[in-house]
Amino acid sequence: MNESKIDHFYRKIISRFNLKSMLLVVVPPILLIMFWQYAADVGWLSPHILPAPSKIWDAFVSFWTDHTYQDYFLISAQRVLKGFAIGVVIGLFLGIVMAIFSAVNSALSVITGILRPIPMVGWLPIVLIWMGIGENSKVAVITIGCFWSVFINTMDGIKGVNNQYLEVAKILEKGQITTLTKVILPASLPSILTGIRLGFANAWRGVVSAEMLGAASGIGYMIAYARNISRMDIMMIGLLTIGIVGCLLDIVVIAIQDRILKWYSNKR
Repeated sequence: MNESKIDHFYRKIISRFNLKSMLLVVVPPILLIMFWQYAADVGWLSPHILPAPSKIWDAFVSFWTDHTYQDYFLISAQRVLKGFAIGVVIGLFLGIVMAIFSAVNSALSVITGILRPIPMVGWLPIVLIWMGIGENSKVAVITIGCFWSVFINTMDGIKGVNNQYLEVAKILEKGQITTLTKVILPASLPSILTGIRLGFANAWRGVVSAEMLGAASGIGYMIAYARNISRMDIMMIGLLTIGIVGCLLDIVVIAIQDRILKWYSNKR
């Protein structure tokens, strides 16, 4: 499922918040959980490979009761917010500069073209060597993951601004700052907000990779620790947390984006 289909799916949930649509969303996961539990009860699934939902729930309750889960979740959330904020600022700045100034674009296009395909996981060893295993290295990895989505969408959005808007601004003798803030940025806002949304999703996914190496807390650390002690139930708690929270955040951010750009959403 590509990004446009995922967006359409989430927007359908948001715009058609009724019984029928909610049943279509809720019933399949419930049926899957029921079959999963049955398969575990009759011995089709080994608890060492895929534990039953009831076992995962019991482990979650235990982690929740002693506040371990809440502590790990809040630590991961703080890291995500820090990396996301830094990534958005750098991505917006560099995207705007490279889109507006052709000389800067020519000078940096090869460098960004080489660095862009490198995944977040590929940066982990380098960042650990450069910055150690402290908090800064984890935030840096999350920042890198967030940066590219914001940077690319910002640059593409500005380059895709209708030339007629720029011609009108030129005819009205608007200055460069006014043209940027009143014409270029508003026209490219849909693309910029999409980049920010994707950057936030990448930051949330990136926290797992950042915490699985050299961390002593967080959801990613919980997954890595569970793997070392062969606790599949704890691993599933971490993985389900990443998936469910990521899905909910995407729905919320899309709703906010569509509200900000109501005029844009009505055209779709």
